[in-house]
Amino acid sequence: MIERIKQLLKEKEYVIVAIDGCAASGKTTISKQLSDIFNASIIHMDDFFLPLEKRTEERLNTPGGNIDYERFKEEVINNLDKDFTYNAFNCSIMKIDKAVFIKRTNLLIIEGSYSLHPYFGKYYDLSVFLDIDKEKQIERIRNRDGETMLKNFIDKWIKYETLYHDFYKIKSVVDIYVK
Repeated sequence: MIERIKQLLKEKEYVIVAIDGCAASGKTTISKQLSDIFNASIIHMDDFFLPLEKRTEERLNTPGGNIDYERFKEEVINNLDKDFTYNAFNCSIMKIDKAVFIKRTNLLIIEGSYSLHPYFGKYYDLSVFLDIDKEKQIERIRNRDGETMLKNFIDKWIKYETLYHDFYKIKSVVDIYVK
């Protein structure tokens, strides 16, 4: 992945990498490592979870519907050619609570589940999918978030991610697949 990004940066002044994948597969960790190497800006898809007022049963059962993809397109995709600010959703208080400034750097990383949602079109130069063994996933979520959140991930969030991955065949359309 590093060599691919280096090559893209030789070819283009500005490169966007989208890193999608399963919960606890290492998307945030790898994004941070890449940011350290390339001095990249990072946008976290967690900042675009669907606010409570939009969480209808129909929306949540739509593949990729548990993110506010309309707001992501408006606040991020439509502004990728400049410095910009977006509004971040805070899951602990279930509402938008801060503005995040994104400096246009040579490399922008958009990390998180749903970052490759077809609604956005192909806004990226490199797409990556991080997969994980289910047992390892459960262990990582338990260690990271505790038993209560693990149950929530198993009962709800992993189901939504799997629906999205399968419906849009995300694993099969990426440039780099990592298991």
